Amino acid sequence: MAEPRHLNNAPIREAIINIRAEVNKEVLINSIEQIKQALSQTYPSAENIERKGFEIHQSNEEFKHTTIDEGIYGIRLTSKDEKYISNFACDGFSVSRLEPYEDWERFADEALRLWKIYIETLNPSEKTRVSSRFINEIVLPLPIVDFDEYFTAAPQQPEGLPQGISNFFTRTTFTHEEYQATANVVLTMGSNIEDTLPVILDIDVFKSLSGEITLEECFEELKKLRDFKNDIFFKSITEKTAGLYQ
Repeated sequence: MAEPRHLNNAPIREAIINIRAEVNKEVLINSIEQIKQALSQTYPSAENIERKGFEIHQSNEEFKHTTIDEGIYGIRLTSKDEKYISNFACDGFSVSRLEPYEDWERFADEALRLWKIYIETLNPSEKTRVSSRFINEIVLPLPIVDFDEYFTAAPQQPEGLPQGISNFFTRTTFTHEEYQATANVVLTMGSNIEDTLPVILDIDVFKSLSGEITLEECFEELKKLRDFKNDIFFKSITEKTAGLYQ
């Protein structure tokens, strides 16, 4: 495993903070213009999120489905530099930071700023879940003799079988007892480009909430989830991999 530290060129392709909460649909629709106005300087691009449902009917031994237009469900906002994308929706709030990722402090500060606008404008009900997801794209040089050089839980080939791996996909779930949090970790191979092979290390950590929780407590929980994510990341890669992004 690698020594935990700041990586100047972290391989984070997208970082996402999500907070689940319920918002009255009518309140959201009536507040869209207010949200756009409040964020017009930093998030000039805005588009409505619409939801469609389906109904299945059986008639004369045939199944038919009908599409139901449920109308506006939220609003998607894109920052001026197109590096931040935020959703204000009936089922909660999310913000994504696209590459190049800067650091947790700036990402969390921006999420906090947007979340304050979300709660002040939409008055969501009790929060039910917080999550922090980091999608890493680790680009490895070819040829690769042994994936164990780069990952601590790399795919293994049984003895006696051809040793060339053309693809792999693993998904593991961990539980952090102290934080009462769960992590879903996916490791999968991308398509090779020229003399490199991208490998996706997708770490999604989340925690269910119960009862009232303040804004400060909510972001304290997110910080713990980020620490959990970092622990998984550095324990999943080797020093050789970390050195590629130092």
